[in-house]
Amino acid sequence: MNSPSISRLTMHDVVHSVLGTLNLERGIFRTLLDLFVKPRSFFDTYFFKDRGKYTQPTTLLMLMLAGVLLSFRHLLPSDDTYSPNLLLTITASNEGELQTMSLLREYDDLLRLMFVPITSVLSYLLFRKQGWHLAEHMVFNSYILAFQFFVMFALVPLLFYQLEWIVGVTSLVFFLYVYVRCMDGPPWLTLVKSVGIVACTNLLFIAILYQITLWLI
Repeated sequence: MNSPSISRLTMHDVVHSVLGTLNLERGIFRTLLDLFVKPRSFFDTYFFKDRGKYTQPTTLLMLMLAGVLLSFRHLLPSDDTYSPNLLLTITASNEGELQTMSLLREYDDLLRLMFVPITSVLSYLLFRKQGWHLAEHMVFNSYILAFQFFVMFALVPLLFYQLEWIVGVTSLVFFLYVYVRCMDGPPWLTLVKSVGIVACTNLLFIAILYQITLWLI
């Protein structure tokens, strides 16, 4: 057997490689904590100083989404109680539409990834004075959605007690909180614009789902 010219592989090397590939060595919980406690400093650091300090937005978004999908698929009953798109189901007029709505509800969390480009375009248009590129708005909103997925995952037990509204309110408050903390300008104006972004994004999301329904049936 030849004498190795480099050190032998160990489990530490394997774990280090996996964490490095996923960009988790810096600490996923540090990323979430700083995003919550000091969002303005968080984005200033990521955009203008050190992009390697935190878990990358795509990685964080996919990990949080995976957590939500696993928890919702395996811990919660598969009925309409926990469907955020129940309104669309109520408006369905025939069996084909109901079947399509059932399919859309099953993949609702994945479809919510559409929030990122929609919200990013709206925030780019409404906060032009911020001086961020569209790509930076996409990163900004990706981190927000990732944290909202984390909130959904962390508060899953509340859904057993019909308290899903708390999850929705918490996610909304966090969205508005980050915008007010990060965007330049009067806080009241930022809050109004942010509420407008939420309203427009959800309306566009519902419209897109409805068009998908018409296309599938």
